[in-house]
Amino acid sequence: MDRAHTRWLPFVMYFHQKNYQSDVVNTDGHGFRFSYQSDARYSAGTFQENVPVNLLVGSSTVFGVGASSDRHTLSSYLNELSDNKTIWLNFGGRGFNSTQELILFYSIDINFQPLTILLFQWD
Repeated sequence: MDRAHTRWLPFVMYFHQKNYQSDVVNTDGHGFRFSYQSDARYSAGTFQENVPVNLLVGSSTVFGVGASSDRHTLSSYLNELSDNKTIWLNFGGRGFNSTQELILFYSIDINFQPLTILLFQWD
């Protein structure tokens, strides 16, 4: 994904393209990258189950810049470590700071109650 595959959101600035598909990066209808747990695919924008979830919040590292596929992001690795007992969702934004992440969290129509929010800032 490059600048041509971003879109402008008020106060958040640039965010990922909706419904982007490639061999490496795939996003949902809100622009969130998918996470995997075994063969199940989840995203922050499409999660509908009424169970507690964990959000991995951060910028490029959380989004998975440099990962070879959606299955090789931090949230997908955390899902594999959780033994199907809990779900981690990728709430990362490339180049984001904590203010943008908070605005995004409050501006998106989220249909779940996070159990844990892990803020990860490596960039």
